[in-house]
Amino acid sequence: MKPFASRAISLHGLALALSFSLPAGAGNTATQRITYSIEEATYISVSGDPTPMRVVAATSGTEPVPVTEASTSYSLAANGGENAKKITAAIDKDLPAGVLLEVQLAPPDGNATSTRQAMSSRATDLVTNIDNVAVTNQPITYTLRADPTAPKLVGETILVTYTITNQI
Repeated sequence: MKPFASRAISLHGLALALSFSLPAGAGNTATQRITYSIEEATYISVSGDPTPMRVVAATSGTEPVPVTEASTSYSLAANGGENAKKITAAIDKDLPAGVLLEVQLAPPDGNATSTRQAMSSRATDLVTNIDNVAVTNQPITYTLRADPTAPKLVGETILVTYTITNQI
């Protein structure tokens, strides 16, 4: 009978140990308070470089024909909350006299406003009133114009920098 008595004492000891290890008020539900934050994030990227643009010389008495290029796109994510965002663009150097590069970005949503703007080395607003949005493959359209006084240029390059920032 000794083996049976020792088992009873062991089970009784286990039950006693469990009763002391459970917190007071423990039952079949429990709750926790979770504190969390979401940081403001804004990202913009472009799909690559547009194909080279070439304005063909004008015939006598006419202006050179502008060239439009729309093979690239941009993607955007912004969770600015109360702070509306805008997209600006600038080129790394001003264009020669008689040469004009314009750019227009398709608006990322129905609230945003987009206008075609001439590019310069000073940042220019392209899209305004951007709220919380995440989009991909929004078209970028470039138009290159030259007047008859523009110098002959071959293979010139410029760098366009797009920035998303607070609208204020």
